[in-house]
Amino acid sequence: MMQKSNNHYETTDLGLAAYLFINHIAYCGVRWPTPQQAVFIFETPPDTLLAAWMKEDGEQYRSFQRAIATLREDVIGAKR
Repeated sequence: MMQKSNNHYETTDLGLAAYLFINHIAYCGVRWPTPQQAVFIFETPPDTLLAAWMKEDGEQYRSFQRAIATLREDVIGAKR
């Protein structure tokens, strides 16, 4: 989920939230619509930054994120 509203940008995508954070987009906080879902709130980023995330600039980060998730699942599974 991604949306712009009231000069804020909201996303449930942790990877995108991290990408915005490391690109110095002001982080405004988090809200919890349900106990299992976090919505990260930022000031509205430039459209060029969002376009970069959707293209190759974000691909390396998304690949890194997928690798971490896969390895984490293996570690969690091994501890059971």
